Amino acid sequence: MGANSKTSFLAISIVILSVALVPESIHMVSASPPYTWTGPTRVDQSPGLDLLPSVLQARNGTLWMAWQSSRFNQSFPKFDIFYKTRTGGLWNNPVNLTNVNLFSTGNNASPALAQFANDTVILFWSSLIGNSYKIVYEKYHVDKYGNEFWSNRIQLTSTNLNDTAPSATVARDGTLWLFWSRQNTTCTTTCTFKDQLYYKTVRNGAWSPDTKLTTNTSLNDGSSVMVGKDGILRLVWEERATAESNSQLFYNSYNGAIWGTESQVVSSSMPDAHPSIMQDRNGTIWLFWARLQGPVNQEAWAIYSKFSTNNGSTWSTESQITNDAYPVDDDNPAAIQSNTPTDKSIWVFIRSDRPNAVDFDIWALNSSPVSPVHDVKISTVAPLNCAQPCKKYPTPLKYAPVPQYANPVVNITVTVSNPGDFVESFSVTLTAMNTTSSSIGTLAGNVAIGGSTSVVFSWNTTGFKPGRYALSATVTVPIESVGNRGDDPLGVTNQVWILPLGDIDQDGLVSLIDVSVIFYDYGFSHNCGCSRWNPYADLNGNGIVDIVDAGVAARNYGITT
Repeated sequence: MGANSKTSFLAISIVILSVALVPESIHMVSASPPYTWTGPTRVDQSPGLDLLPSVLQARNGTLWMAWQSSRFNQSFPKFDIFYKTRTGGLWNNPVNLTNVNLFSTGNNASPALAQFANDTVILFWSSLIGNSYKIVYEKYHVDKYGNEFWSNRIQLTSTNLNDTAPSATVARDGTLWLFWSRQNTTCTTTCTFKDQLYYKTVRNGAWSPDTKLTTNTSLNDGSSVMVGKDGILRLVWEERATAESNSQLFYNSYNGAIWGTESQVVSSSMPDAHPSIMQDRNGTIWLFWARLQGPVNQEAWAIYSKFSTNNGSTWSTESQITNDAYPVDDDNPAAIQSNTPTDKSIWVFIRSDRPNAVDFDIWALNSSPVSPVHDVKISTVAPLNCAQPCKKYPTPLKYAPVPQYANPVVNITVTVSNPGDFVESFSVTLTAMNTTSSSIGTLAGNVAIGGSTSVVFSWNTTGFKPGRYALSATVTVPIESVGNRGDDPLGVTNQVWILPLGDIDQDGLVSLIDVSVIFYDYGFSHNCGCSRWNPYADLNGNGIVDIVDAGVAARNYGITT
């Protein structure tokens, strides 16, 4: 081999080696919309009316669908709530959850699925109880032996007005949000009524009161709600001035502190109804809905969509994704992102009477796979080997028998997860926050596809002002989409207490009890071999409880974290 050949071979080898060592994420970009759509395919078929599907992608990979059906009571339509699940690419048989009696006055409508942080699935619906509809729910559990069961049915709302069309979602902090529509008055055939949106929340088992959201003079109905990766709650619903006017779609959001101003998100000269809002694996927010269209006396419902790649700041143009000819109707869309190893498509479940406009069944459209994507997130931030809240003194106590009080350093673990499709190189910054913010530092790492990696920060709390400190971590992968950056930061409150010197009992306050202990133990030293020696009263670490310690405690009297 000649010199030039050797040089060329060496150069090629270096290039190949360099490419191999560069993180995979540098070379590949994420999938992005628009996607192609296939279907619809029939998901459930039966005599009678099947409508208003609700869907949930459970964390264990199971896809849930619940809907309203009159298959057992067709002559005088009485509706039951059915559900079925899809695991390993196969749907199970439908299950009737309500089993309404044909001769009773009961009826059921509008299911809504959600899943708590502990993986419990909850199913809401509107049930006719007495003379009006109420919101009820049941919870689905799997015990430690693998037995599956539903809880007793709970009536959640109590009113003589009709509560209908629930929608639900769970926020990152574990709070479940439930929305529904309530008539503002009982109504006969001669009166005019208005529907307003209401909501309530539950966290740690405690439900909030019913709260009215809309206060206009319109009919507000058919809401759909989601919480994005950025923690923002987004709500879309249909609104119409009168029962005879066209419904239009409106939008509002809640940032954790205040609601925004409602705005119209879809505009047309025809009725738009039944919105469904969701976020895909690449952080794109999607809105699906049904629109009535066609020439006079030949109108039919079709499914439309639009999307936003910047968290709703701007939206794409509308796209029609079903195109059945009159008289076939496609409506009631309910969309979800599937996220199993073999299925990463968006599912849009609809009610359709295709192919011959005779009977409504549940069908589904599928997008092309939303893959590959770049996606990392902070999953946990917590002190390491220190009970929360982790308590420290601004000056370590030399003779403290508990190590955390003798050492001013708090080790903090930050865990980075990778639900995306690339091995990622990342950097993490950690900040401690009280009345001001203090940077603890930045660390780098790598995380495998579908895996998680922990990095450990060491925070020396010496000299920090007494207080209760929150921690905020942010992971950075520059190639992530705007939508997928929403869960890159994670803040946790009340993680570290820096105690004022003189807080003998570590309750966060220098109280009369603490000062009394210091005076009681005054003059006793660490080598006295007696019970009156208290290492937490030796504030300056000289081995004796003396006048300096008493002075520090007196100066800090009343200071609280």
